[in-house]
Amino acid sequence: MATVSCNMAMATMVIFCIVHQAKSSTLSSPSTVQLPPLANVSLSWVTDFCYKLSWTPPVENQPCEYEVAEMNKHEVFLNDTLRYEYVAMQGGLLKLNLSADCGGRTSAPVSTNLTFPELVKDFKCALHSRTSLNCTWRPAQQVADVHLYYWMGDRFGVTQRKENCSTTFDLVECPVYQTDANGSRTGCVLHHDLPCKSFIHRPTQPTQYGFSCRYVWFLFNSTVDGTLARNTFKTSPSEHMQPPALTWTGEEDYDHNELTIRWTPVDLPGAWKYILDYTKCGKRVNEIMPPGSDHTVLTLDHCAFNITMKAKLDELKRTGESLPGPYRVYGKNTNPHTALILACTLIPGAVVVIVVMAFVCFRRHSESIFPQVPAPQDFLPEMLKNNNDKIHKAIYVPAPEEEPQNVRFDTKPESRSDMSS
Repeated sequence: MATVSCNMAMATMVIFCIVHQAKSSTLSSPSTVQLPPLANVSLSWVTDFCYKLSWTPPVENQPCEYEVAEMNKHEVFLNDTLRYEYVAMQGGLLKLNLSADCGGRTSAPVSTNLTFPELVKDFKCALHSRTSLNCTWRPAQQVADVHLYYWMGDRFGVTQRKENCSTTFDLVECPVYQTDANGSRTGCVLHHDLPCKSFIHRPTQPTQYGFSCRYVWFLFNSTVDGTLARNTFKTSPSEHMQPPALTWTGEEDYDHNELTIRWTPVDLPGAWKYILDYTKCGKRVNEIMPPGSDHTVLTLDHCAFNITMKAKLDELKRTGESLPGPYRVYGKNTNPHTALILACTLIPGAVVVIVVMAFVCFRRHSESIFPQVPAPQDFLPEMLKNNNDKIHKAIYVPAPEEEPQNVRFDTKPESRSDMSS
């Protein structure tokens, strides 16, 4: 019994020692020991678009992997303690986070940055045509002499990022500035052979082609409080397109009650949709035309059309919309119940006029139309009263005829003597 108790005690001690040794090894594991932050971190500009980053390794004679994270970008993993990189700040701030991983031990991230005063806001560019790029911005502060420079690189080549920031950027100043009412520069129009090219997606469908442009690099510089300030940007012209307002016409055919709309397609690659925007009878309508079409026919009726057109591009990596065009009016605004209204107005009026004229005519010619008839005399009562006088007076009695008398005419004349005697 004692032997069994002794064996159990020894087994317990052995297990305790094993567990304690495991805990000790875990606490002293290199993976749980944090490295000190990277030291001697240095960040500087070599050129307007290329920076140099360097630091000191946290552990001597041990390979490490370094993580460099730029704003709004994926992390980059390096084995060296020196990095050259071409970058556009998309404004006036460059911020980097740097950390190390050496054999499973990591260091806390170190942040470093380069800052310039903000010169412009809302910088954006839109492709107007294959040879025209329009860029706009808002002044961030009252600086009168802001200058814009740009570089497009090789037309179809890939920018060679040479070591030690040795790539040459042949910057050219904006040829045509746009200004606001205060005289501040707010835009630039670039007329240049842009670094863009078209390519066919499918050989069996040659009309389904793409459009790709190299990045264009932009540099704003000016002096703020006696210090040189720089803002840099990078954009691809094919990411956003803004062609001019559509060229379109309307043809009215009142014989067939048709309105034919024709337009000129956009001279930029992409699956452009053509949208007919019009108001009719107080109702707003947006009608999307079938792909590949260049005309449509509308029906003319009692309401006029107030029409404009635009083109729109909505793809995965590209967007675009044409500039707004003027509204045009086609057709006529008429009442669909005009005939009924005229009938309801004219017919009662005509009836009233006819009745009035008939009444006036009756008044003027009433004696001719209805002559006066003498009242008939009633003889029967008089006859019953034996009023013979009235009856005789009333009855026509012819006058008695006179009897003819014999008259003799002596044709022999008498002598004077006879006459005197």
